[in-house]
Amino acid sequence: MNPEDKRLAREALVRNKLTVDQVSEIQTECDATARSFTEVAIGRGWLRLADVKALTASPAPVKAPSPSPEKGPGSASLRPAEAARAPAAPAPPERLRRREGAQAGSHRPSGAESAPPSAKAAVSPLFPILIAAALVILIALLVTTLVSLLERSRREREQAVESAKMVADAERKSAQARQDYQRRTLEERDTRARAALEKARAALKRAEDPRAERTFDDPLVEATLNYDTYLDINPNDAAVLVERSRVHAHRRTYPKAVDDLERAVALDPTLEPKVRENLRMLRMMLPKK
Repeated sequence: MNPEDKRLAREALVRNKLTVDQVSEIQTECDATARSFTEVAIGRGWLRLADVKALTASPAPVKAPSPSPEKGPGSASLRPAEAARAPAAPAPPERLRRREGAQAGSHRPSGAESAPPSAKAAVSPLFPILIAAALVILIALLVTTLVSLLERSRREREQAVESAKMVADAERKSAQARQDYQRRTLEERDTRARAALEKARAALKRAEDPRAERTFDDPLVEATLNYDTYLDINPNDAAVLVERSRVHAHRRTYPKAVDDLERAVALDPTLEPKVRENLRMLRMMLPKK
């Protein structure tokens, strides 16, 4: 080591910054690698840059050694510098291996300085902050997804209700349309039947009136057609069946007249006394078998 390194080693021993063994190991490495005392001490982590500056700025005063009572006047105790120059006792093999492993693990480039404790302390609060931020983002995503699902479910329910209303309205309109159609059909049939019945009765009246003027058209044929039209629409009208039997009797179609009277009595038994005599006479007119 150069004189400056020796002075730093002496100051470190005096101020209890290094032990004798540490100074011996630093000296050995300096001789082997031609590195300075400061580089080796900082590289091994035994001294900090602030310690080196303090040792360089103001050297500690060295007290004069007091004479030992056991030694003669010519002998004196070794001073710290001489103790630093004295070779250190070799460390046990196990201790040497641990020191070599620590030296290999803590080897740094020349001129590198250890990170100040304040920088390491400043990094530690970032981890909980990042965790908290990740949790906030995750919760926000979950809330957003839940709100989206609820909104979609609400829209689907509204659409289902609206569709059900539309279907019910369409079915109601369809049923109303069917009822209207059936009512109109019945009204048209009833109107047609009443008109045919009026025409049939008028034709029968003309046919049975001897004073009525005879025309080319046979009123009995007209009456028959109109009675047929009415009875096709209202086949269970017993009174009209009796009227048509008169038309068949005038036209001498006695089997049809008998059939109309028998159907009328079957539909309305109260008519039997009224048509009994006519039915008997018509049956007598039937051709003999």
